[in-house]
Amino acid sequence: MPDTERSNSRNATLDGLRGLAVFLVVLAHVWIVYPFDRLEDIAPLDGWFRGGNIAVSMLLVLSGFLFTRSLLRAHETSGPSGLLGPLLRRTLRISAQIYLVLLAVLVLAEVDSTDTTSPDTNTRSAVAIGTYTWNWYVRDHALDARPDLGHLWYLNAELHVFLLLTLAIAFWGRRRTLLTIGVVALIAAVTWWRWYVHDTEGWYSASLRTSTRADAALYGVLAGLMWDRVQQWRREAPAAAGASALLIIGTIFSCSMLGIDAYFKGQGIVIAFATAVFVVAASMGGTDGGPVGRLFGSAPLTRLGTVSLTLYVWHLPVYWFMSRHTKDWSNLSRAMATAAVLIVLVSLVHRFVDEPVRRWTSNLMRKEGNSSPTSRPASRTRSSRSS
Repeated sequence: MPDTERSNSRNATLDGLRGLAVFLVVLAHVWIVYPFDRLEDIAPLDGWFRGGNIAVSMLLVLSGFLFTRSLLRAHETSGPSGLLGPLLRRTLRISAQIYLVLLAVLVLAEVDSTDTTSPDTNTRSAVAIGTYTWNWYVRDHALDARPDLGHLWYLNAELHVFLLLTLAIAFWGRRRTLLTIGVVALIAAVTWWRWYVHDTEGWYSASLRTSTRADAALYGVLAGLMWDRVQQWRREAPAAAGASALLIIGTIFSCSMLGIDAYFKGQGIVIAFATAVFVVAASMGGTDGGPVGRLFGSAPLTRLGTVSLTLYVWHLPVYWFMSRHTKDWSNLSRAMATAAVLIVLVSLVHRFVDEPVRRWTSNLMRKEGNSSPTSRPASRTRSSRSS
């Protein structure tokens, strides 16, 4: 979802990857408005409705990669003092969406008779979301948290990782080798910790801790740190992009056979590694004119990638709102009405909220000439608009 790079062109393949990931998230929650009695009847396509965790890992890898490149550019241009800019820009874009959806949900809760959430739950949820501690609160108070805002844990966890990454580059940004070794060690430590928490506390606790979900973001950070060093293998980028794309799609299909426990073990490692390879290859121009570029750079996926932040933030509140107000409708009618409402709302919020915020923050604390090597178009490009 995040696009922390500034350029005169957009990498359509990375936009498409982001679009695919947010599409998986939307599908994973569609049961709220279209409950499936026998999802396995459509196997192996049912894997696409069970890939929410896979999608989150893809988003974390992509955002970790782009944010790392942004921080390294800022550090090279302005030193440690320049790192506040990328962090502030990303925080403001996320916060604009979070506070708006929070306000909308709380206002509706006061006037919507079908919303039976208690005032105490609304207050506690609002405080946790507003202070970016929502993922910890949901983990410890699952029954006292608003379900239509539960997905915001991801944005909280992402900001936690970005803050720590900013501090790390501020201290060790010029010691790239040391920083890279440290990230590799952290990936190993977080992987072990995630396994441990899963085995001792269960999948739910492992799903919501920043410390257990940071591994995917760290793979993206590692990819960002290694980007300059792997340029010598640019010729192999198309093959790497194709192989990693097949691995990503295969991992999605594997959700048809593998449950959530597998994600917290080998499946999570595979998707994080495959996505990291994909973003590096795609950012080097490894998909120009090829099948990967045509697939991931297709108009539907790139459009989803463009509105991914808005779509991610608003889809769950819309799902729950529509499910409460269409109880007597058929599943198909409810789903179609929900899709229509979501399309209109996302279009409006993206145009009148996210885009203005992006334009306002685009030059915030940024020096001229701070361009990005990863902005080279991987397939077709278009005018830059941060997504």
